[in-house]
Amino acid sequence: MNHKQKTALTLIELLVATIILGIIMLGIAGIDIAMRQSSTGASRNALVAMQTSAIMLHMTKNAAQAHGNATDPGIAVAASALWLRQDTAQTPDNPADDEWFCYDINGSQLRFCPVANASSGCNAATGPITNLGAIATFEPDFIIDDSNPADLHAYVSLRLVNRFDVTASDDTFANPEFELTTHVNLPSYSY
Repeated sequence: MNHKQKTALTLIELLVATIILGIIMLGIAGIDIAMRQSSTGASRNALVAMQTSAIMLHMTKNAAQAHGNATDPGIAVAASALWLRQDTAQTPDNPADDEWFCYDINGSQLRFCPVANASSGCNAATGPITNLGAIATFEPDFIIDDSNPADLHAYVSLRLVNRFDVTASDDTFANPEFELTTHVNLPSYSY
C-alpha cells in the first residue's frame, strides 16, 4: 500500500502558531504603549521647561534693570512677591520719577504689573496686569553680599518651581516638575 504523505497543518500546530503570534503581538503592544507614554512625558517636560524658562527670562531682565543704592535699595521681597524700582525716565539722581513693578502670585498665576510702591500688589487700578503663567513655587530674595566690605555686591535670587499641572503632585511622566534658580547681579547699584 502506497500512502502519500500529507503536508497540511494539524490543529495543534495551528494553535501553537497562534499562541506564539499572540505573545509577539503583546510584546509589540507593550513597547508601543511605553513609547507613547515616554513621548507624552517628554513633551510635557519640554513644555514645562520652556514656560518656566520664559518666566525666568522675563524676571531676570526686569530685575537687572532695578535701580537703587545702600540707603534706598529699590527692591523689596515677601514670601511670594518681588517689587522692583526701575529708572524708566533715565534720571539716576532722581528716584522720585522711578516706576515700581511687582511680581506676585494670585492662586497659581504669577503676575507682573506696575504698582504705586513696594507695599502694594497687582490690581487693575495701578495698570495692566500681565499673567506670566501658572507656577507652583516662587521664592524671591534680595541679598547684599558684604563678605568684602570694600566691594559690596547686591543681587536678586530667584527660584521657580513649575509642574505641568501645578495643582497636582509631581510625577515623572504624567506631571513633570521643573526648577530654575538664578542670581541676578545688580550693576546699577552704588554702595
